[in-house]
Amino acid sequence: MLWYANIPSLAAIELMNEPHAPEVTLDNLKSYYKSGYDAVRKYKPSAYVILSNQLGNADPKSYSHLLETSII
Repeated sequence: MLWYANIPSLAAIELMNEPHAPEVTLDNLKSYYKSGYDAVRKYKPSAYVILSNQLGNADPKSYSHLLETSII
């Protein structure tokens, strides 16, 4: 993350693209996203953090309360 933090043109970073792993629970994915979000905020507070919803029968609203400033 430190290497990316020094790139002035960095506008956004996606933590994972369309995760699809039936053995990964929603709680585990939320934990990963929260840790990744916190790391980005620590080193590049101005960057958008993109969180993809799970593929399949996932409800995109399941992430709505994950972070204080979520945009869905």
